[in-house]
Amino acid sequence: MKRTPTRPLRIALLATLLAVPHSFATTIIADLFYTDQGDGTYLYELTITNNCPEDLFTFDFVDAPTDDSLLGPSLTIRPGFDGDYDASAPALGFFGDTEVFAAGQSYDGFSFVSSAAPGTAFTLFEGLTDTDFATGSVNQVAIPEPTAALLSILSLGLFGLRRRRQA
Repeated sequence: MKRTPTRPLRIALLATLLAVPHSFATTIIADLFYTDQGDGTYLYELTITNNCPEDLFTFDFVDAPTDDSLLGPSLTIRPGFDGDYDASAPALGFFGDTEVFAAGQSYDGFSFVSSAAPGTAFTLFEGLTDTDFATGSVNQVAIPEPTAALLSILSLGLFGLRRRRQA
């Protein structure tokens, strides 16, 4: 049986595909929940889910605001991790101290206060695994203020009572 040149070509193509690092950005999910504090500041709470097959060592916002005097002092960091805000860079990042963002796990317990309004900062991230550099978008989700939620529930209750009386 005579070998055709396509077999070595297929093997070379497969080897090239396996050697190229793959982007895990689509499998790293960053959910940033925010609450308007009513005084021009926002409380941000971060959950990172690592659905890629490798551990994630660092997580950095690439669009942190410059010179935010509230951000650094308000950083709350989950045990086993560390974090830093550099106002001059600007950079806000979280990284493993005694832990990593293990594959298949979710991590919460990261929060901070900022004067940066949602959508103007904290929208993009980058991270580093053992073999890849990942980038992606942050999902920003509003948490309704307790008073707004209470008013919504009360209005639904009054609407229900009104309909019941009409029946």
